[in-house]
Amino acid sequence: MGYYFRLGAQILYRDRNEWRVFLFSERRSHFELKADQFIRISSAEQFVLGNSTMGIFGQSSELTERGLQLIHSPYIDPYFSGHLKMGIKNLTESTIIIEWAQIIGKVSFFDISDTYPVEKPESNSIIGKKFRTLGTYEENTPPLFHYSQDDGVVYE
Repeated sequence: MGYYFRLGAQILYRDRNEWRVFLFSERRSHFELKADQFIRISSAEQFVLGNSTMGIFGQSSELTERGLQLIHSPYIDPYFSGHLKMGIKNLTESTIIIEWAQIIGKVSFFDISDTYPVEKPESNSIIGKKFRTLGTYEENTPPLFHYSQDDGVVYE
């Protein structure tokens, strides 16, 4: 399932080496993003994910066409709750107008209930010798490899 998300009501921008806040309103419905300027933003929407849902998101094609880059981590982890935090960089040599609530990206959600929880393998088992995780062995850390009892082969 995919969902287009929009620019939130607040922008953090630098002015003379100091972070300032710009708040959109009925009178202030757009922001002038100067050439090569970077701003910090959040989504208008708030997302609440359970333990069996994760998300992957990216920028809208319209931003790319206008010379803007959405800077973010591409993943939304299970249990996330809040607005997505990102940055926008103007890659052009011109000022670009961005508007309150304009579509800036799309998020896709995935059901990962069949991958959690991951059981920690015994240290003396073949799984323990070939099984790796991202980081430490935590209860809900997904495996990089899957061991099949049927054929004894480790698949990537």
